[in-house]
Amino acid sequence: MMWLALFPLVILVIGYWWEKKKVSRNIEAHIRLELETAKTEVTKTVINADKFDDGWKVRIKTKYKNVLSLLSPNPARKIGLFMLIACIALYILDVVLINQGIIIIYSIGLPLGFTLFLIKLNQLQASRFKKHFPDALNILSGALSSGQSIIHAFEYVGNQMDNEVGEEFKLMSERLLIGEDPDDVLERSGEKFPYIEYFFFVSTIRINLSRGGQLKEIINRINRIMFEARSIDKKKSALTSEARASAKIIAALPVIFLIILRFTSPENYNFVMFEEGGKPIFYYVLISELIGFICLSLILRGVD
Repeated sequence: MMWLALFPLVILVIGYWWEKKKVSRNIEAHIRLELETAKTEVTKTVINADKFDDGWKVRIKTKYKNVLSLLSPNPARKIGLFMLIACIALYILDVVLINQGIIIIYSIGLPLGFTLFLIKLNQLQASRFKKHFPDALNILSGALSSGQSIIHAFEYVGNQMDNEVGEEFKLMSERLLIGEDPDDVLERSGEKFPYIEYFFFVSTIRINLSRGGQLKEIINRINRIMFEARSIDKKKSALTSEARASAKIIAALPVIFLIILRFTSPENYNFVMFEEGGKPIFYYVLISELIGFICLSLILRGVD
């Protein structure tokens, strides 16, 4: 039973590795496009492929900063609230269903739960970014059209938007005003929002600052591309909503069945969960569920 509890963690690690590989391929493709567009040697780039090959110390430090960014503001309060809710939920789960010992449950459930908690926070941050960033581009385009410089346009965006994106634009303008190197400012900003859209935006700004060009038209084009991509995502979500809802219902049925079995027929529940003769049934159900989720995930990813 102990090794069986590690299955969700293994699936989570595989999913994380697959997602990172997909993002890395997108970033490398954009780097090649940037270099082909610039057609020049530069000493610094906003998207530097070498930084993805940093040593483990640098990666740990970067991950630590990302976690703090996800938990801010009030990281201690969020962690404390998570620990309280997770401990109570895992204790109830152990007493009611699993009966494997509180130490085993906490040693597996808390790291897994905290990882899922961070993934959810990352998804919320990405959702907020995709919601507010097009508005920032519209405001930036309007400021540039009125004749403001790029620095004052950044400051204007920061003053107009009261969210994470606006704060980052305001911070960039302050750093540029005190004379910091634009490449350094843009590179640190790119680490704040590690999304393809933002990488593309800051690399465009870097190229414009170094070589000049019609920045307003480029920003409008980026905004139009993001709008079309968001429309495609919404259409994809609508087309796959029935399949995703069906998968969630099917996934919940075995859990609901076990809970009902636990209270209506404790003898059969103990036979399935803890006796050697019933464990193959439980293993079959669990493995079938995992295979089904993997197949469904691959099908839905093919829609991307």
